Amino acid sequence: LGGHRGAEALTVGRQQATPPPVPGPVPVPAAGDGGTAERSGGDELSEPLRQLNGLIGLRGVKQEVTALINLIKMSQVRLQMGLPMPPMSRHLVFAGPPGTGKTTVARLYGSVLKELGILSKGHMVEAARADLVGQYIGSTAIKTTELVTKALGGVLFIDEAYTLSSGSGGSGPDFGQEAIDALMKMMEDHRDELVVIVAGYSELMEQFLASNPGMASRFTRTIEFPNYSVGELVTITSNLVSKHYYELTDDAVDALTAYFTRVPRNATFGNGRVARKLFEALINNQASRLAANPPTKDNELNRLTAADVEPELALLEDLPVEPGEQPDAATDPTGAINAARSWKRICGLVGGQRVKEAAGQTLLRLCEGRNRRRGPGRTGNVLIGGAAGSGRSEYARLYTACLSELGLVPVGQLVRVSTRRELAPQWPGQAASLVAAVLDDAAGGVLQLDYADDGSGVAPEIAEALVAQMRSRLGDPVVVLTGEEPALASLRAAVPEVNEVFGQQWSVPEFSTDELAEIVLRHLVRRGHEVPDDVREALPRMAGQLPERTVHAAHQFSLALTRRTGSRTLALADLAAPPPPVGERLGGLAAVG
Repeated sequence: LGGHRGAEALTVGRQQATPPPVPGPVPVPAAGDGGTAERSGGDELSEPLRQLNGLIGLRGVKQEVTALINLIKMSQVRLQMGLPMPPMSRHLVFAGPPGTGKTTVARLYGSVLKELGILSKGHMVEAARADLVGQYIGSTAIKTTELVTKALGGVLFIDEAYTLSSGSGGSGPDFGQEAIDALMKMMEDHRDELVVIVAGYSELMEQFLASNPGMASRFTRTIEFPNYSVGELVTITSNLVSKHYYELTDDAVDALTAYFTRVPRNATFGNGRVARKLFEALINNQASRLAANPPTKDNELNRLTAADVEPELALLEDLPVEPGEQPDAATDPTGAINAARSWKRICGLVGGQRVKEAAGQTLLRLCEGRNRRRGPGRTGNVLIGGAAGSGRSEYARLYTACLSELGLVPVGQLVRVSTRRELAPQWPGQAASLVAAVLDDAAGGVLQLDYADDGSGVAPEIAEALVAQMRSRLGDPVVVLTGEEPALASLRAAVPEVNEVFGQQWSVPEFSTDELAEIVLRHLVRRGHEVPDDVREALPRMAGQLPERTVHAAHQFSLALTRRTGSRTLALADLAAPPPPVGERLGGLAAVG
């Protein structure tokens, strides 16, 4: 495929009496899809693609590989129709930590290329520095040539390829460079018969590609393999357990989750290898446990419990947690989000479960996009709807803190403005200048716009100016627009372009009576009060009488109780008076988390 150029491709196309029908593209798995992606019509490519999409996790990897397969497939169709082929390289860089499935994906990639007719065999030959570099002058070129010849018609997979340019391995840097030079020549001589995939840690692979201009020109596509999340590692372990006819008890699953949450994610973390090693340890621990206490039932031989995980958890107790061992958003976005202080504060807020889930998914998509060298774009821009005093601004503030803590924005500032104050124009046409100024002030961080429409037409005018300028600088700054639900609905209708620059809308729900009581309780405790059990039990009844089901109303009630009691310990008598009317706003959820 890669050997055809210009006139040759056109000649081949003209020799076809009738071009073959254009096949449907391979479906790209949807975000979060860990299942299979079926092709219509019983396509013969469905099996390797089904295996690819059946792998645990690796959502971004699946999308990148599937997109490349689509590109190759359409290039074949263009060639058959006599059209010039787009420039492309089938050689790949797999960057990321060990144990993340790079070898498996490389093998499946070769199988797909064989069924596409790109490769004649589709087999995979694995190699490392020792397989390419000789022990004496002249032997390296011979070893490299023999290895590449063995891989012709398939995929040559070189693990830890960066060692070729680092001079490690005991053979000296010149021998490693000799292997690189020989490999580059063989790749050029057999460009239609060979696919080369080089793999290794992300930073080291960048240095490897920069060490040779010819290398960078041949390996133009890098696919990042992230660390597995805690849930994915638990699933991998569970699959190993089932494969060997064991079963996990519920407490064992909880213990596995605790183990993978606490295990250090440093540079040597082995991902799937850690899961396999843990499974072997569970089997050994179960054998020791049953030897000491022989089972009375046969099914106990197949059951793994939390007691079998406890020895491995105990080994983690003595491991100090260093700052450098915290999850890295570049390799373990899920772990990094869960470890972020700002995210923990979001999770600790009362109520709003759907908002929390939406915020978590947004942060995950932003991390994965950044790891594929993509900016926030419209994904980071959010509309937050809810009643006044429901905590919209607190979600915006903590969301901003998360973006900064995870390195998703270069500057962590939050600039907050309102359509009624800072952006209210004094003459026609001024809104554009006001919007441009606040966008510049928030550049590199987050702009929060409190949107309120009084029916005069000014608010939609400000929104139109905002959308127009966001288009040219999408994602810088990230924009969070807050407002009441009816106002946001009117905004979407009046300015449909809003949907083009805001990726989603979060809706802060109304609080239940129990949630309002919890907010009141937390506010009282934060202010130093002691709340006896009888008062705690009575709070839901009083919270149900609040004039608004908002955080603000709960805070007002708490302050009224504080003024009424005049002492540290509250009493039932302090709850006798009716809830006070809603007065001056006190702010969002600052006293809730």
